[in-house]
Amino acid sequence: MTMDPRLRIRYEIETMHELLAELDYYQLLQVKPACPQADIDAAFRVEGRRLHPDRVSAGAPPEFRTVANTVFKAVNDAYRVLRDPDGRTHYDNELRAGRLRMDQEARKAAEATRSARKSALPT
Repeated sequence: MTMDPRLRIRYEIETMHELLAELDYYQLLQVKPACPQADIDAAFRVEGRRLHPDRVSAGAPPEFRTVANTVFKAVNDAYRVLRDPDGRTHYDNELRAGRLRMDQEARKAAEATRSARKSALPT
């Protein structure tokens, strides 16, 4: 007997929500830390479509929509950090230090690195 696909995705989202504090950005996108950038882009397209609150919360209780939004925002945040080479480097350093999420200071450092690299490019 197979589970109704709508119920299965809701169960997955609720489980992800419960484990959110324990999942790193790579786990949220279901990719390996050493994967190429193209894999991160592809994984976000798949996970973003699969977990989008508008898609998964039709007919669900309002509290589930809140859970779905939280999970989707975490996946979106993971992609925003990992799609940028400087952000990814800073995140990898944060991850090695035991932090699963980038704090505001680390985000500012990644942005400063990106800005410095852009300003060093010839115009």
